[in-house]
Amino acid sequence: MAGDEAGILALYREVFDLEMPLPLWRWYYSEMPHGPAVVAVAEQEGRIVGHYAVQPRPFSLGAVPCLAGLAIGTMIHPAARDVTTLVELAQLAYDMCRERGILILYAFPNDQAWRVRKALLGWQELPQVVEWEGSSSALTDVFGEQHGLPDDLGKVASALQYPQFRFGTDNASTNIHTISGLRTWDWIGWRFFGKPDAEYVVPTVGASGGEPGVVEAYAAAKRYVRDGVPYGHILDWQTAHGMQGDKEAAGKLLFMLQRQFTQWNVERVSCWACPASSLRPYLRQAGFTPTGRQTNFGYLSLMPQADDLLKDGDAWDVQMADSDVY
Repeated sequence: MAGDEAGILALYREVFDLEMPLPLWRWYYSEMPHGPAVVAVAEQEGRIVGHYAVQPRPFSLGAVPCLAGLAIGTMIHPAARDVTTLVELAQLAYDMCRERGILILYAFPNDQAWRVRKALLGWQELPQVVEWEGSSSALTDVFGEQHGLPDDLGKVASALQYPQFRFGTDNASTNIHTISGLRTWDWIGWRFFGKPDAEYVVPTVGASGGEPGVVEAYAAAKRYVRDGVPYGHILDWQTAHGMQGDKEAAGKLLFMLQRQFTQWNVERVSCWACPASSLRPYLRQAGFTPTGRQTNFGYLSLMPQADDLLKDGDAWDVQMADSDVY
């Protein structure tokens, strides 16, 4: 990959009409805490015409930590676009993933890419990820008054402040029937505080017992505008697995999120909420409902012995933070 940056950025312009700044490209592809992305390229007459990349992501497969891979940046130049090039490029990337110890791949592809992955590359389809939406005030209406939370509760770190906190030990699920991303301290730093020009906020709830630098729950949020309406988005939601205080911690997080959304003057709040997400029941209680917006979602197993768990759509707990939507 070293030395290919200019050619890859040129391919982004030609295929997606996207000007990606070099610092952002480095963040995407070379600065992840679990090693640089696997990047396979195809060349033709001295220029890069194909690209297939996989970001290494720490995951919990059942109760077992493993290295997963998020497939991103799949593109073929129009002048070189053919099925053979794409398949050979993908297989090269998969071989490189096996060498790196990446056991499963997952992706959120567009419709065209998804058809190709399923038909030619052996990817397995999971239920689409559905967006949920509701009123920002509903979060406090349901949970803030219930817990009687003070205005100065908790900590909210901006993207300009790297909080020195640790989320439990590694938040590996103790549930053998759940697949989720691991939230290590290094990963949190890269994902929310390392991206150039990012504007995320990360409210945290301290661990019971008050151990310094350890939190038992956190969320991450951003703001955006859709069709002229200001929105807040919950892009990550994590409470320590198996802790008795989860319900109270969830209430505190929702209170802090609502307070942040009020400061941002957003009218609506959106988020992903897979069936296994611990956020989903709270959203229902707050009157959130699915919007109808859906995202393709699927996986490719490089370790077939895990297929029984991987093919269960209800077992996956993925957040927008686990995706390539930033």
